[in-house]
Amino acid sequence: MKILVTNDDGIDSVGLKTLWESLKEQADLRIAAPSWQQSGRGVGITYDAPLKVFEVDSYGTTRSWKIEGTPADCVKLSLSALLDFTPDLIVSGINHGSNAGRNVLYSGTVGAIIEGVLRGIPGIAFSYACDKRATFPFIKKFIPQIVSYLVEHPLPRGTFLNVNFPPVPEEEIKGFRMACQGKGYWLESPEKEITPLGHSEYRMVGNRCFYDEPEDSDITLLDEGYITAVPIHVDQLTDHIHLKEKKILFETSLNRCFFNGNF
Repeated sequence: MKILVTNDDGIDSVGLKTLWESLKEQADLRIAAPSWQQSGRGVGITYDAPLKVFEVDSYGTTRSWKIEGTPADCVKLSLSALLDFTPDLIVSGINHGSNAGRNVLYSGTVGAIIEGVLRGIPGIAFSYACDKRATFPFIKKFIPQIVSYLVEHPLPRGTFLNVNFPPVPEEEIKGFRMACQGKGYWLESPEKEITPLGHSEYRMVGNRCFYDEPEDSDITLLDEGYITAVPIHVDQLTDHIHLKEKKILFETSLNRCFFNGNF
C-alpha cells in the first residue's frame, strides 16, 4: 500500500514521527509536512508566494520533504510534483490536541486530508486530545489496525475518517466508537495589549466551547474514554433540503425584480 503522511505540527513533531513509526513496516510511505507549526490553517493554501521545499533525512529510508507552506499546500504539491506514485491513502497527524466537534473546520491536520479527499484519495486524520507536552506512549499500536480496517472497508468517495484518542491512561480506554460529529469548538477569548508604538495587539487565546451534545457524538464519547472515529463527508456541501424547499421561491422573487428593472 502506498501512503502519503503529513501533519500540521511540523516535520519534526513527535506525532508525525509516531505515525511514521507505526506504518513504516506496513506500507510504502512518503512524508511531506510543513517546516514549522501550522495549526489552525484549515484548508488554507499559499498562492501569492513560492513554496520552498527541502528534502530531509529524518525518517530513515522514507523520502521526506519539509515545505514552507500549509498542510494543504503539502498535499497539493506532493500530488502534483513530488511523489513518484499516486497514494492509496493519505494520513495526517498525530495532532497534539483534540480535533473533535466543529474544530475540524479550523484544523490543519484535517485540512490536509480534505485536500486529498477532494482529489478522490481517501484519508484519515489522527488526533490525540492531550497537551503539547505529552508524548504518544500507547497510541502507535492502534494506527495500523485502523488503517487496515479502512483498506478492508473503504469509505465512500468524498468521505474521510476523523479519529481522536482520549486523554486518559491506556488502561482507562473503553474501546472504539464510530460517532457523529459534535458541536463543540474552540471559542476565542482575546487578550489585548498596547504596543510601545500605540497600536493594539490581540492574542487569540481561548477555550473549548461546551454544548449539550448527543450521546453518540465524538465530544461525548471522548470524554467517556473512547477512541472515536467520525466519517465526515466533504465532497458535496449543498443543503439539498433547503434547495428543494426554496429554489422556486428564490428564483421567482428575485427574477421578478430582475426582469422588471427593480434593481
